[in-house]
Amino acid sequence: MSILIISDLSFLVLFTLGVVLFLYANRKNIHREGIMYLYKTQLGVKLIDIIGKKFGKTIRSLHYTVIALGYLLFAGMMFIIGQTIYIYLAIPQITETIKTPPLLPLIPYFPQLFGAESLFPPFYFIYFLLALIVVAFSHEFSHGIFARANNVRIKSTGVAFLGPILGAFVEQDDKQMTKKDKVPQMAILGAGVFANTIMAIIFFLLLVLTFNTMFQPSGVIFSSYSYGIVNMSQVTNITNNTDGVMYIQTTTQKYITDNSTFNKQMSSNEQLIIAFLDAPAVRNNISGAIKEINGIKTTSFESFLEEFSKYKPSDTVTIKTTVGQYEIVLDKHPLNNSNPFLGVGFRNTDNQKIISKIFSFKKANVYYEAKFMGANFTYNLFWWIAIINIMVGMFNMLPFGFLDGGRFFYLTVLGITKSEKKAEKAFKIATKIILGLFIILMLVWLLAFKIR
Repeated sequence: MSILIISDLSFLVLFTLGVVLFLYANRKNIHREGIMYLYKTQLGVKLIDIIGKKFGKTIRSLHYTVIALGYLLFAGMMFIIGQTIYIYLAIPQITETIKTPPLLPLIPYFPQLFGAESLFPPFYFIYFLLALIVVAFSHEFSHGIFARANNVRIKSTGVAFLGPILGAFVEQDDKQMTKKDKVPQMAILGAGVFANTIMAIIFFLLLVLTFNTMFQPSGVIFSSYSYGIVNMSQVTNITNNTDGVMYIQTTTQKYITDNSTFNKQMSSNEQLIIAFLDAPAVRNNISGAIKEINGIKTTSFESFLEEFSKYKPSDTVTIKTTVGQYEIVLDKHPLNNSNPFLGVGFRNTDNQKIISKIFSFKKANVYYEAKFMGANFTYNLFWWIAIINIMVGMFNMLPFGFLDGGRFFYLTVLGITKSEKKAEKAFKIATKIILGLFIILMLVWLLAFKIR
């Protein structure tokens, strides 16, 4: 266990103890609501009043922008839910890569706990706490200033406690709120996710700045060994070694796999299976990012191809990776015997246009090293704050009971139908639909695991 993890876990214990002592010392001012403990105060109310009144005209001019953003975030969340359901149904094998359940609670260390370290950066408690502070306080503070800009009184502010998990709240005068027109109400309801979106943009820009100043390209990352589809009707010989490695010879090519993978694929009675090509990379068990070939640095995919093209089949090369150093004898390329073949594959980002544009500051298949101590910690912190802000914003706009999106949806239907009865009925139906989608999401995930 690293010093960083030990320090973080120690901080978690001390922080939890501090929360318990705080709750005990201030027990007269603590109010329990369900499983949450609320500490109410007037701290911040005056500041909210000042900002809400001083910039009231500017804030009110943002009403329709906030409302439009609310609809956009709702649409985005519904698309993600629908897309996730479709992916699990269409490609159940994806659970081999993404083992985490789709409704995984956002808790510290979940990548380590659920085997998702290849998909997410480390999620320490300090990241969780700082992200929660930024998300909760910006969200609630924005609710407050939009409420004051529309002459809705703020009764109190405070902190909500659920064990070591913190939350913030701004208590408004609900009677004054419900007397407002639909547009101001919807703007106040959407103000929190508006602030979360702004925070996500700010921390994403900080993320880019951190990356460009604190990291440098130092190697190329291959996504897998080269593989192919084996037609079992063309297999001429199968041999095993003592390590459980299986060699499959067909009429045209030799492949490598392991006994468990082979047996798992054969259990489905398929004539076609997937196996690695018998190539230098898999035979030598090369791992890590490739940093050098014969002492020449490969800091990009292009530089790797340029250097590799200088060699021919049967040449011996020294490949240095982030894991170790390997002496490799190159093979002939299966499609062109005059070209050398190592047997590694690289991730294709052509079908990830949106993601690749968002992260265009980071070149695909390139391994980056930190120039300064603490660069990885800072980069991961900004990444989590940006991601959690936008995900909280999207989730909070769902038309579900206690979320801001619930009342937001109700007011939308009320504005269209002019009927409170119809709006109330539509809200109840929407809540049931969202709950049903979450249940379906978990069921298709479980089904995908069973099929896998």
